[in-house]
Amino acid sequence: MLILSILTLSSLYLAFTSETGFGDATVDTADIDILTDENCTCKIFTPRIQTYPTDYPVILTIPDFGQTYESLYAVNIELARRNFTVISFDLSALRQPDTNLDAAIINSKARDFYSAFLTYVNHSPNIRNDRYGVIGYSYGFQIALAMSNYTNSPSSYIALGDPTSIDFPDNFTLPGNTYFALGHNYENISLITSLLENVTGLDEIPLPFMYGSFEKQDAYGLQVFSSLHELQLHDKLTTISAIEWAIRSIQGNTQFNRTLDVSQTVFQYRTYSIIIGPITFFGTLISLFIILISVIPKRFQFHFLSKNQNPPTTGHAIALSSFLGLISSSLLILTMTLSFSLVSFIAAILVGLYLSVFVLSLGNRRSTNKMIFNTVNIFVRNPRNAFEDLLKSIAITALCLVWTLAWLFMTPFIVILDVSIISPYVLYMLEPSNVVKAIIIGGPILLYILVEALIIRGFSLAEREWNSNYSEDINLIFALFARIMVIGFFAIIVYLFAINGMILSIRVALLMIRFSLLTIFSTLIISWSTIRAKNPIASIILSTVVYVLILTPVF
Repeated sequence: MLILSILTLSSLYLAFTSETGFGDATVDTADIDILTDENCTCKIFTPRIQTYPTDYPVILTIPDFGQTYESLYAVNIELARRNFTVISFDLSALRQPDTNLDAAIINSKARDFYSAFLTYVNHSPNIRNDRYGVIGYSYGFQIALAMSNYTNSPSSYIALGDPTSIDFPDNFTLPGNTYFALGHNYENISLITSLLENVTGLDEIPLPFMYGSFEKQDAYGLQVFSSLHELQLHDKLTTISAIEWAIRSIQGNTQFNRTLDVSQTVFQYRTYSIIIGPITFFGTLISLFIILISVIPKRFQFHFLSKNQNPPTTGHAIALSSFLGLISSSLLILTMTLSFSLVSFIAAILVGLYLSVFVLSLGNRRSTNKMIFNTVNIFVRNPRNAFEDLLKSIAITALCLVWTLAWLFMTPFIVILDVSIISPYVLYMLEPSNVVKAIIIGGPILLYILVEALIIRGFSLAEREWNSNYSEDINLIFALFARIMVIGFFAIIVYLFAINGMILSIRVALLMIRFSLLTIFSTLIISWSTIRAKNPIASIILSTVVYVLILTPVF
């Protein structure tokens, strides 16, 4: 647990230092007055040491609707390390399909961001206001293009992701120094090429495409990268190309040869820490859970539940466990693909539960099934003992939850929960709509994990003749293999399909990855508590809490 805590702290330190480009930039939050007499909250990225001969040029970065400035972290920090002042905006308040994203909203946001830009540069020394660029991701690029009609219009435009979710007007002409960095699954590339043909007079636009001169303000570019447009904000090649275009089009070719090499990026270290932090933290949570159960005084320990005395064969156990994993994974993929929503998620869980319980009863005698259910405190012979064990389990879960909340203070660990600090997360979870959502998610999840415990106990953890002094350890390994094999395989297949633009969306792939990681977590603690503590009820409750904490913000 100490080693895992050190690894988690190390990932936190890595995330914290990479947040400022390892000291190359400063990051501040600013509330800027705009024309509507309101405040526009922005993130300001500035270079720490000036290596630019005159006042710093400015880049405005605009995320997709429904996203924060965090989504554009890669380009923000890398541009700040190369002598740009970066003003990054927030569009998290505008979400589809709650908001009708029409031209009026786009123009309104463009005016707000332009007003914030003028206010900031006019009150800040060493910043230019006559030459600036703008980077937009997906819908954010629509806002960027709306600024081309202003007197002091941007000198450079960079589109990341899918820039044509809203149709361009029929008479629209691209402004000069515009660059498109698209993902390989972008379908409407013909619209981009026709716009480029109109402004360049060419009959055909080859890939990759570079045209014109930055000095004459008639440069245009188009490249298609191997990543999905949903993943482009974390793609190194896309980020490098956007940085190069911004430097050449705003600072000039001479400064491009003087500044930091575009290939020297550090943003990826923050991504590594975001991955390592939650994984190592879950390791500490498992360790804490095991320690808490192990140190319980003997008189307060859980009551041992009866064992299944009629286990299936090893091959039968693997086959049944794999079949159940196949059912749950297939249903989850199918329903999420048809409709990525809370309703489809719950439907997949409930149908999977029904089929799992049905399969669970195959090939076993009625008395054996009763014993299996008894091992998870269902149909127990002594209700008082079951109630006492339930209270002990809730107490252990509460201590583990306190441990989790303590880590919430040490941001940015809980990126997996989509929050940055404890207070917004607590407020989010306490909102009436989110409490109801958590309860709706928690019910099916509790049943799902209950069935998982039944599968583990009934099939994977039955007594076997391993011919070894370490039969419990072998049982644990066997349980993990039998339960995780199929869902892990499906998670990988779904992700590969998604990143290659085939059938499945990237949101479904990311959900499957989360779900498979949670399955590993719950299988570990259920298996251990069933083998060693002989009572999995505490692990069932803790697993449910973790599932709800992580999946509620997704929906």
